[in-house]
Amino acid sequence: MEMIRAIKTAEVGQVVEVLTSDSGSRTDIPKWAEKAGQELVEVVSRDGGDAILVRKVK
Repeated sequence: MEMIRAIKTAEVGQVVEVLTSDSGSRTDIPKWAEKAGQELVEVVSRDGGDAILVRKVK
């Protein structure tokens, strides 16, 4: 998953944004963030898809 790779390389406190047209990501990434101990910042519709922002907590 693109978000996992991005979070692994991010610094603590950094916000990572993933743009996706996969409707399943709208629920999958927030569930993953909670399970992984990261902070979901927001999920917004943008340009026919979704922008999902997660802050690296640890």
